Order: sequence, then structure tokens, then C-alpha cells
Amino acid sequence: RYFGGYADRATLLQAYRASSRYTVADYAEGLQLPVLLLPGAKDQLSSPQGRRRLLARLPQGRMETLRGTGHLVHYEKPAQLARAVRRFIAPLG
Repeated sequence: RYFGGYADRATLLQAYRASSRYTVADYAEGLQLPVLLLPGAKDQLSSPQGRRRLLARLPQGRMETLRGTGHLVHYEKPAQLARAVRRFIAPLG
């Protein structure tokens, strides 16, 4: 449903491999910049406890949970996601 827009199968496979072999947790402590976590409230690939643990590892992290969404928030609720990003970057101006 969400993956039909890739340019070709090779690109889709490359994206799948990258997303399934690494997570932000592998790099969290090295991110020395503001980071916004935007998990979906119905995300079944993570838990609230895991999200809080990840947030604690991000030196400049902030989290905003998006209601009514699962793991693919950018597909499921793009406008809600965009508003959250705008709120995050506005003070960074």
C-alpha cells in the first residue's frame, strides 16, 4: 500500500535493508543536535518504554507522540506530522 512510489525494485530493496539492519538507537548518543522523535501512538514496532529509553539517549532529544497513527506516520498522517515538525523547528529559527 505505501511502497508503490519507489522508483524501482532496487531502490525499494535498498530502503528495506537500511531500515531493517540499523535503528536510531545505534547512533543516538552521537547525535549532537536537536532531534525530534515522532512516534505514532499505535506503533506496534516500538513500545512507550523503548521510546522513553531512546529519548534519554538523545542529548538534545524531544518527543511528540502522534495520536491515531501507527509506525508509518509520514504516510498515515502527513499533515499532523508536518505541524509537529514546524513546532519543533520554529524556535531553532
